[in-house]
Amino acid sequence: MNHHNEEKNQNLHPIDFLKIRKWITDFKLENYEIDPHTGIVNVNGNVDLSGKELANIELQFGKVTGNFDCSNNNLTSLEGCPEYVGGDFDCSNNNLTSLDNAPDWVNGDFDCSDNQITSQRSRSLYIGGNFYCHGTSLVASMAKGTPINIKGEIFSYLHTETSKFATIGNMIIRGQIFWEYPKNFYVEFFNEQWQTLKKLLLSEMLAKKTIPNYLYQYTSVDSAIKIIASGKLKFTSPANFNDPYDCNTPMDITDPKSAEFDEKVEKWSLSNGVPPILIPNFKEQLKRDPEFIQKAAKTAINNIGICCFSTLEDSILMWSHYANYHKGICLKFDVSKDLNFFITPCMVHYSQIMPRFNFFRQDPNQIKELIRTKFTDWSYESEVRILKSDTEIQNNKKVNATNDEGARLFKFDDNALVEIIFGEKTSAEDIKIIKEICQNPKRSHIKFSQMKLKQDVKNLKDNQDNKEIHYGLVKEELKDSTEVNNEN
Repeated sequence: MNHHNEEKNQNLHPIDFLKIRKWITDFKLENYEIDPHTGIVNVNGNVDLSGKELANIELQFGKVTGNFDCSNNNLTSLEGCPEYVGGDFDCSNNNLTSLDNAPDWVNGDFDCSDNQITSQRSRSLYIGGNFYCHGTSLVASMAKGTPINIKGEIFSYLHTETSKFATIGNMIIRGQIFWEYPKNFYVEFFNEQWQTLKKLLLSEMLAKKTIPNYLYQYTSVDSAIKIIASGKLKFTSPANFNDPYDCNTPMDITDPKSAEFDEKVEKWSLSNGVPPILIPNFKEQLKRDPEFIQKAAKTAINNIGICCFSTLEDSILMWSHYANYHKGICLKFDVSKDLNFFITPCMVHYSQIMPRFNFFRQDPNQIKELIRTKFTDWSYESEVRILKSDTEIQNNKKVNATNDEGARLFKFDDNALVEIIFGEKTSAEDIKIIKEICQNPKRSHIKFSQMKLKQDVKNLKDNQDNKEIHYGLVKEELKDSTEVNNEN
């Protein structure tokens, strides 16, 4: 029942009363009562304050018999929330760090997901339904805070940081605890080892001196024009590689029915700070969907961008396969001119035996082997891979103020591109176009050359009439367009 005669009551300061009335009107509250002594608002029904961009709740609610929804705002405090909610209480997707001032009693579900909550509250809490705390650090505080009486079940994401876990000691739970896994969980897990992987690859490079001074990328003329003009190279997701087995090795997660599986899950869980009380549930979830880890790990791997180079400039197969049948271009890069771009390097290892990736063995070496191993059939590529995380690529875009419509492009230093090598069948027109693009002063240092097929005739021993002919590509320097010698 609405009350419109409170103006007659003098117990509230006129300004406070007008403020309350304005709030009630702005948010279209119905069936409300205002306590004339305290200004507390009780509502017989639902209160929907969601998505209003609220920084705070300016009313003080007392009892709400229906649902109370203050989700999707900018709240940093629950001050103003009712003490009693007869339905569901939803404060998800705000900027909360504590559950202080949350209702003491919620008959329905309680959802505080997607906040920065690290502390519980100073008073006990009863929840008649389920408790949702996805994306928070709340579990750690529950062991230290006052009891939470939960009649339903707990749903939360599993975090990997040990600081976000603690034994749950002060919770009365009549239902079960369900730890769900967000889509980016294994991306986060993979990213945790990214810095370690980078250091590992760099250490290997320095120790073995495996990365050469120059790297080459074969491409078509059209792609070369985009690369030269923009000064950017594309980092491809392994999911888009031309070899379906590349970075797609089988996952070893152990038979879920075996004793070894239980042992590995428990060891991994404890090392990642998962409370012992949650480990049985973790095992059950993996047993229900044993392919989950494989799918999730692939998602994580695909969040790495890879830019492929060769150590060779004169490979006939590379010119045929990647440079439009010798009609394209090979770009020569000086690694020393842009160390920021060429970190992190990874020399591809060719083998007929593919490594198996065991999720429960936390070792950056196995991630390195997963990313760098290809079948021996591809050895002619003599490939070097440069790895970038999605975060590094996005940060590079911001620094260079570029909008590449979602493409994984990374800016390289103009001085790093030192030579453009044309294929033997690259047309004179295409060569002219490329040279015109390079007339920009920042590209004046670039050299031009063209590959030519040469033959080396050798007489076989003791038989002057029997000759052995060797064919190979030889690079010839081009100083200006008049020197282009193309008969095609």
